[in-house]
Amino acid sequence: MLDKDIERVLVSAKEIDEIAIRLGKQLTEDYKDKFPIVVGLLKGCVPFMGRLITEMNCHVELGFMDVSSYHGGIKSSGDIKIKKDLDIPVQDRHVILAEDIVDTGKTIKVIMDLLKYRGALSVSVVTLLDKPEGRLVVIDPEYIDVTVPPQTEFKHLVKQGYKAFAYVFEGEGYFDTEKENLYHSGQLVIFDDGQSVDITGGEGAVRFLLISGKPLGEPVAW
Repeated sequence: MLDKDIERVLVSAKEIDEIAIRLGKQLTEDYKDKFPIVVGLLKGCVPFMGRLITEMNCHVELGFMDVSSYHGGIKSSGDIKIKKDLDIPVQDRHVILAEDIVDTGKTIKVIMDLLKYRGALSVSVVTLLDKPEGRLVVIDPEYIDVTVPPQTEFKHLVKQGYKAFAYVFEGEGYFDTEKENLYHSGQLVIFDDGQSVDITGGEGAVRFLLISGKPLGEPVAW
């Protein structure tokens, strides 16, 4: 019945499942002993968040906030309004903000700063979709599942003093502006401090998990 109201499907149910599985696995590894609060930003986050938490094999607490910057349109106005505040104390807790799509980043940035002001140990962002062309602020840290169509460019700004890496799990693409190195499924790309992430799809689409954040300064065992 609803098929008549849909012009085209941008992300299929199967793709959402695949994204939730990958992000859930990564979040499980990062938060397995931290009992995080997963905060959904109503109302668009609900389907994705519900699917995501089923893939997180760790103890979590759920909360919601109703925050708006669109006010009836499809472009973010930058005017942030909190309609429903979080009713869980975040003092000395790790918080994961779950979003369906990140546009300018202003709404997320305001909420992140607010939760940090309230005493959260850390605040991270996990999103189903990303609109990097609309980004006005840098968000840290981020968990993003990205698909870049063939011969299409994707740009993402990494804040100075922060690190980012991309794990390619499907297809191939160029992960540098000079397009000198073609990376394939199963390869990991690490970006330099503060470097702009510039990615171009190859002959086919490339899909990867992009994670950025501030370095912990601890040794890494491979």
